[in-house]
Amino acid sequence: PFSTSGWRGLMYGAGVFCVAKYGTTAGASSGNGTAWTTITLPSAANWNTGAFGGGIFVLLANGGSACARSTNGTTWTSGTLPVAGGWNVVFRDEARSRFFAHTAPAPFYAAYSSDGTTWTAATASGVPGICGGFALPSGRYVAVGSTSSYATSDDGGASWTARTLPVSRAASWRVVQSLDGGRAIAQDGSATLLSTEDGESWTASFLPYTTATWSVIAPVRGKPYALLTGRASLNPILRVYPARSGSDIVLRGPAGYHVRVR
Repeated sequence: PFSTSGWRGLMYGAGVFCVAKYGTTAGASSGNGTAWTTITLPSAANWNTGAFGGGIFVLLANGGSACARSTNGTTWTSGTLPVAGGWNVVFRDEARSRFFAHTAPAPFYAAYSSDGTTWTAATASGVPGICGGFALPSGRYVAVGSTSSYATSDDGGASWTARTLPVSRAASWRVVQSLDGGRAIAQDGSATLLSTEDGESWTASFLPYTTATWSVIAPVRGKPYALLTGRASLNPILRVYPARSGSDIVLRGPAGYHVRVR
């Protein structure tokens, strides 16, 4: 099903990979990341980002209020977000058994849901122009923006504390968590990496081939490997790399080189 571009929102859960095609009702699922089956989504929305947790897959659309929910990755039902916006970030908060979503760019909105269908508006004040977000096992939310801006919340997104990354970049930071959820990295698309385990202290490091473009590979929780994500085409997702431990994060660089961040 991946002969054309526009595939987004890669998710994994309950032994199933899922992905959606932007602006259409098309989706795909797989049990092994290699053989894919087409699925039909509830509407031709601009499906943009997704998450899994608590036995639920969630898809959010960009530029509208559409969302979708599934418990098996194959059959989907529609839902509605509190407001139309650029819903670009959604993550699972295991500590509170719910999903948290945020729009970007401005105007900024936020929402949370326990079932992926019914959403409640949340506080967006104090959150940067978010490029990536995640929840740590402690329940702390971390929202990373561009340049050096980011913010944290320890009350489920009710209030936010503005913070500054130790490195500033003009590019937007890409964020990905480790397999066990206990650490995360922010990567600037080039050679700079920032790693954190608490969302407050960050350690900077630098990749080889400083002039090359490195792509973040999303770890698949519960599986001993990681998949490269890409919005322009799904083909890179089919590149599978082993993750040696639960804290592994993998990056792919030029000429097929890849590195593990430990």
